[in-house]
Amino acid sequence: MDLDLHGGYPFFLGSISGSSEDATTGPVTRTVPDTIRLDGYTYAIELAQMRFASQDTFRDAVLAGGNPNDSLFNAKGAWARYVYSWHHGSDQEIGDFAEEADPFRFESSDGADPWSQYELSMQRAVVSRRTVSSATPLLIRSADYVFCADGPDLYRTTDLVTWTAMTDPGGDIQAMSTDGTDLYVATTTKVGKYVGSGTTFTAFGTPVTGNVTNVAFGANRLLVGIDNVLKEIGSGGTQTTIRTHFQPAFRWTTIFNIGSRIYVGGYAGSRSELYTLTTDSAGVLVLSNEAAPLPTGELLRTGIPYGGAALLCTSKGVRLTQISGDGTLSYGPLIEDVGDVRCATADGRFAYVGWSVYPRTGDAGVGRMALDTFVNTLQPAYASDVSAVGVTGTVTGVARLNGRTAFAVATGSVYVEEASGAYVTEANLSSGRLYYGTIEAKRLIELDVKFTPLASGEQITATVLNQDGTTVGYGVESNNNATELNVALNGTRVDWAQVVIRLEGDGTTTPQVNGWRMRAFPAPPGVVQWVVPIINHERVVINDGQGQAMAQSPVTIRDRLVALFESKKLVTYSEGDRTYRVRVEGFESQPAKWTDDGSYVQGLFMVQLVSA
Repeated sequence: MDLDLHGGYPFFLGSISGSSEDATTGPVTRTVPDTIRLDGYTYAIELAQMRFASQDTFRDAVLAGGNPNDSLFNAKGAWARYVYSWHHGSDQEIGDFAEEADPFRFESSDGADPWSQYELSMQRAVVSRRTVSSATPLLIRSADYVFCADGPDLYRTTDLVTWTAMTDPGGDIQAMSTDGTDLYVATTTKVGKYVGSGTTFTAFGTPVTGNVTNVAFGANRLLVGIDNVLKEIGSGGTQTTIRTHFQPAFRWTTIFNIGSRIYVGGYAGSRSELYTLTTDSAGVLVLSNEAAPLPTGELLRTGIPYGGAALLCTSKGVRLTQISGDGTLSYGPLIEDVGDVRCATADGRFAYVGWSVYPRTGDAGVGRMALDTFVNTLQPAYASDVSAVGVTGTVTGVARLNGRTAFAVATGSVYVEEASGAYVTEANLSSGRLYYGTIEAKRLIELDVKFTPLASGEQITATVLNQDGTTVGYGVESNNNATELNVALNGTRVDWAQVVIRLEGDGTTTPQVNGWRMRAFPAPPGVVQWVVPIINHERVVINDGQGQAMAQSPVTIRDRLVALFESKKLVTYSEGDRTYRVRVEGFESQPAKWTDDGSYVQGLFMVQLVSA
């Protein structure tokens, strides 16, 4: 057995087992000087060789590769957690302990822009550009315009500032679609279009009337939902029924195409349906396979294509789908933070979705999804985006024009993202829970935040919370040209910690955080060990004065101690008036001579006890 020698005395790396006096001596009912008790047995000890010491908490680590990580550091020193980019988005509750933890993700944000790598800044501000009275205002981009439907009224803009009224189509507008040039409008009484740059509603030669709940142009076809009936509309207004749903309450809420393949779906009650369309021998569209069954209670609001994929917006959130060879759609995890999603649009590498329950209470806004960055299978990176501060209501329309976002809030306003140079005045971002790779307690040392030189009116605040949500560290920096904020954490004990970064400004500029580092060291319960030299002779004299003779069987003692070592059970260890729960972790026999009958050796039997 290997020994760790401290001052020439043995400390063991294995475990030990206890023994007792032989039964022929009679029971010993009290601990006497120069004896200990282990697992109910009394043993005489060699006091001069007894040792009590701490035991290493950590094992020596071996670094297998050359990657720079925490394995490079002494495990007995401070451990660190670093964050220097946030571009993989939000919704990561555990920051460093879960197997799939991503260093570029965080738990939540509001008003923050994490999408530029290695930089955290504030979102642009939004301003109300048009009040709306409808409970379902709609927005859509068509050619160089953004159109806003507000009940029976329709407006358009080329700059998101000035809005031009169109001639009313008749009835309340329920859906809009575009073929890239013309705008198709469905109302509670009819469907028609606005041609090119024209502002006058144009009906079809054969009028299409009724409660037109949806309209969509895709794959060179125009489809409408009229109550529970799905129809194709010809260029002159001829109607061809594709499917009449058996449930009168069913509504065709989504119609979109991925390439030449068309998808249609909707819901009635608590059940959603989504199908592909195909053509029969006469070239007429017919309903084909069910494309993607949704769980009961998850209502299909709308869908938008993106390349060879699609986003499904539901009453529970958003799902990204991919198309298979037979046209069916497989979808990824439900992104549910965004709540009930009524609208979505895509622009470049991002999709923008209406966020019904914005992270900051009392705000309404949109979420942004990076459709080229995935944090899980079919789960894009996403985070909250621009929002109207202090505004409540459901976002029912979203559109993009010239790199800026516009969104409509029910019975509220159309809010438009400002041009560069106008920012929100505050933003917050919360990290995931930081465990430092262990569920044992941690002692926090300090948090260091780095940022670009602060301009006048800018401020960075860093807060560290513990598992109870209590602030255990707090710091603020607002001095001009300051580039660093250090928060002393003074060895505060936590189970896990969370870092909250707050950015503030005067609305004309934004602070830019480049990263932070928090140092701590694990503080698991201390482990102590005893090395107890048991006198394992046939006859032992203990006690003071003339002493007390005690007869023993060395082989019996040995067998009992070894049995405790092998079982690793917790036993009671007493020395003087102190009692501990221990396990026998190692043993070593140090023979001095043979027993009188020559059957076994006698001498010291060293046992190592480790606190439980």
